[in-house]
Amino acid sequence: MKFITQSSIDNVLDEADILKIVSASETMVKKGVHDFCRSPFNDKDKTPSLCVNKVKNRFFDYSEGFGGNAVSFLMKRHSIDFFEAIEKAAEICGIILQYEEQSPDAKRMQDEILVMKKLVNFMTEEFQKQFHKLEDNSWAKELIISERKFSKEVIENFMLGFAPNKRDFISSTAINTGTLEIAKSLGYTKTENGSSYDFLRNRIIFPIQNEKGEVIGFGGRTDNSEESKQYAKYLNSPESKLYQKEKVLYGIWQAKKSIVSSGKAIMMEGYTDVIALHQN
Repeated sequence: MKFITQSSIDNVLDEADILKIVSASETMVKKGVHDFCRSPFNDKDKTPSLCVNKVKNRFFDYSEGFGGNAVSFLMKRHSIDFFEAIEKAAEICGIILQYEEQSPDAKRMQDEILVMKKLVNFMTEEFQKQFHKLEDNSWAKELIISERKFSKEVIENFMLGFAPNKRDFISSTAINTGTLEIAKSLGYTKTENGSSYDFLRNRIIFPIQNEKGEVIGFGGRTDNSEESKQYAKYLNSPESKLYQKEKVLYGIWQAKKSIVSSGKAIMMEGYTDVIALHQN
């Protein structure tokens, strides 16, 4: 059986045009430097709420409170898996894909990675939605927006989110979808005395992206309250098949996009602060 080569996947992630992909199914309206359409994820959206940032090659749905890249848009818009989205993106953008034969063991590994990516994409979206729903006076928004002065663009581009103070926000979905063991292998859930619970709770979430813009892990920061001092201020995803810490620098994808768009080997204002916040 033939499968898409990794180099072809990388080409699609690098070259797929988000505007061309969203335009293939939605009617776009130009507003300033960005393009908008009605949210395909919200039937009640009466005004264009989904924004396409061609420079960053990202979308953000203001009616739902989440965003992502071309592949994640296709996955959600058409209810297809990662590899189907890669093929559809290549078709829309005219990118030639290469295929190769795979052994049964390689096929099993690829299927496992596929489930992992689906779970990570789900978590990224849900964390973003939770941050979007927070009141303006919540500790997370106060810290990120009022104290750190992070712009809306930085929040969207880094896909910042929030893990609610709920024991099984992710674990319950993992149990219901039969992916609990996968979630445990990635370090997102733990099980104790027969009960599963989330690793990240009541924390600002910093999705960790690789150089292709794929989310492969998460960092979480707690609040500054006296009660929270008994916990580690920062928690990060453990090593996994998706996330190898020595191979990833937080913010590398955003830095690369900034370099490409500006021609300067520097990060845009605010990004270095986010990286420092994550690494301290």
